[in-house]
Amino acid sequence: MAGMVDRASPRVARVWLVTYNDAEKGRRELLATVYLQHNMLTGDLALDVRAESEVVVDGGAARVLLSKSHTVPFSIAASVGRASVSPKATGFDYTLTFGGKDVPEVQQRPVEWLAAVEPRGVTVAVGDDVEHRAGKSYYALVVASDGGEPRTTRKRYSEFADLYAAVLAAYHGSHLRTSVPAPPAKVLNPFVNQLDPRFVDNRRVELNDFVKKLVQLPRALSNPAVLDFFDLQLQTHVAPA
Repeated sequence: MAGMVDRASPRVARVWLVTYNDAEKGRRELLATVYLQHNMLTGDLALDVRAESEVVVDGGAARVLLSKSHTVPFSIAASVGRASVSPKATGFDYTLTFGGKDVPEVQQRPVEWLAAVEPRGVTVAVGDDVEHRAGKSYYALVVASDGGEPRTTRKRYSEFADLYAAVLAAYHGSHLRTSVPAPPAKVLNPFVNQLDPRFVDNRRVELNDFVKKLVQLPRALSNPAVLDFFDLQLQTHVAPA
């Protein structure tokens, strides 16, 4: 039942991690995330910059089609960056400069570099307890990290499917794209009772397999969509060497 999202989707996402200094927060280097999402078909583009310090983004939402280039300036504390989208023969190039230097995407960072900033000791599971409200099933997502107590939140199937689409977009052009695990397929047959206990349990088992494989995917725990879904945080006060 897996593989419900088209792997040829026009959605592209790019993630960069940048280090900066903020005199108001001490001498230690801090880490910020720059998250660009672009739909190559509609042209819709959004830039999200996440940092502990003040962030200013100049025009973070735009439409960028094949005939156009576009640059989004932004600042974090006193440091200035530029995210640029440029058309090429087979799509677009996405680049970032910050503090006057080119920044490699997360997909180009060594796994060892990322290990210093990603959440540690992450365990995830979809538990046996499924709630039903207004004809919808809500699955228990159990997450723990860094030896802490497990936390449980409720997620609908559609939220798992949206997560998959967002992660797949972040691996656009990567050799790891085919390794992105998929959730169970969406059921389109109106005669299937999706509240039937056997259906619900089979879907729960497949969702559990999906999330466990996802957090093991290289670089996944640097992805803002993954961090948001599991309510995890980067080690923003630990700047890699």
